[in-house]
Amino acid sequence: MTTLDVVRGTAARVADAVKIYGVGGTEVRALDHVTVEFPAGRFTAITGPSGSGKSTLMHCAAGLDTLTAGSAWIGDAELGSLNDRRLTLLRRERIGFVFQAFNLVPTLTVRENITLPLDLAGAARDQTRRTSRSGAQRGNSLESPVTGDSRVGDMDGTTLYSIGELSRRTGLPVRTIRFYSDSGVVAPTTRSPAGYRLYDLDALLRLELLRTLRELGVDLATIQRVLDRELSVAEVAAAHADAMDVQIRMLQLRRSVLRVVARRGSNPEETKLVHRLTQLSGEERRRLIDDFMDGTFGTVEADPAMAAMVRAATPDLPDDPSSEQVAAWVELAELVGDEDFRARIRRTAMCQASGRTLEIESEVGEELMEFTRQKVAEALESGIDPLSDRVAPVIDDLVHRFAEVFARTPDTEFRDWMAQQFEEAHDPRVDRYWRLVWIVNGWQVVPNLIPVYSWLIQALRDDRDA
Repeated sequence: MTTLDVVRGTAARVADAVKIYGVGGTEVRALDHVTVEFPAGRFTAITGPSGSGKSTLMHCAAGLDTLTAGSAWIGDAELGSLNDRRLTLLRRERIGFVFQAFNLVPTLTVRENITLPLDLAGAARDQTRRTSRSGAQRGNSLESPVTGDSRVGDMDGTTLYSIGELSRRTGLPVRTIRFYSDSGVVAPTTRSPAGYRLYDLDALLRLELLRTLRELGVDLATIQRVLDRELSVAEVAAAHADAMDVQIRMLQLRRSVLRVVARRGSNPEETKLVHRLTQLSGEERRRLIDDFMDGTFGTVEADPAMAAMVRAATPDLPDDPSSEQVAAWVELAELVGDEDFRARIRRTAMCQASGRTLEIESEVGEELMEFTRQKVAEALESGIDPLSDRVAPVIDDLVHRFAEVFARTPDTEFRDWMAQQFEEAHDPRVDRYWRLVWIVNGWQVVPNLIPVYSWLIQALRDDRDA
């Protein structure tokens, strides 16, 4: 295009313009071989539905974006042939672009926004002032406190936004804003002469609050009450925080149940049992333990101190249990419902109530029993598991000492006999009960408090099974 062409009436044009965004399956062809001329000295309007490429065409024709293919001209300058510097100078000196979203600098005043291109171009101050005064001469004073010396960011109170602009500012789809408008939650402030909805700053702020509350899970009816000032945001936030606490606890419980089921390799029936046991209310769990207590200590002359201790350490599954606590509670619930276990803990209670010494303890004497307790305590402090290979030296030495006293061979049969003697008053399942109670209640299990004989019985049984 030549200068003569411009004089004859063509200010800008695009030829065979193609603009593609994305690649492959996400490719969008915004312009598809478009050719159009813009006559000089005339207003030209381009119309079309949303997404038809109007803004893309304007951006590419003004040098704000580049074409994928084709050419764009401003006067006699072909935009694709210009480097960044020359393109910047052309846009500054020859193109004025009114953006749909204004694109003003909020920290600058109106005057400063208007004169910013001149400042960037290095125009003299008197030229800048003349530009400001020319607006005043036309009745558009830049000295007004609501215009010239006010910052743009403070002037939105009188601005009306289209539904598209509201969508861009809030990130909400147009159809969602239209739904909120039709519902009366965020009604339009007015309508344009053509009937389009327009919204003021208050509507924008209401919509932003609505979006925030919806993202936090607040229902639309409650949001309407907040916007109508029937409820405060603080009241709604407190109520929803409490509701979320309940939901979080339920999700944590479900997660713990699933982990227990996965770890145990549960079949469908056991999975249902685990779920049912964890769904019991606090009152139902207490009744389960009370039934165990009454069935165990209600019909025998048990030591009152023992019964009181068991009742004082009633297991209580917390609202947000860990997977370990859920597993302990499930095992505990199964244990207290076992009649054989009830009989075992009843015998233990009766033995402790009578205050009698075990026969094996009496026969070997206090010296060997004290030595045994010391060795087992040392093993416990060293972290030796009674079911591990590290237990062999300790248990072999003790078995030989006991065998000498009873003049018996320290073989598997003798080890089994020793375990049975100690089990009379020191049942491993009773010890397991206390471990589970400690875990369910979240108490720290102190190794030094683990019964010595329980460790000894497990070690003897494990060696025999091996």
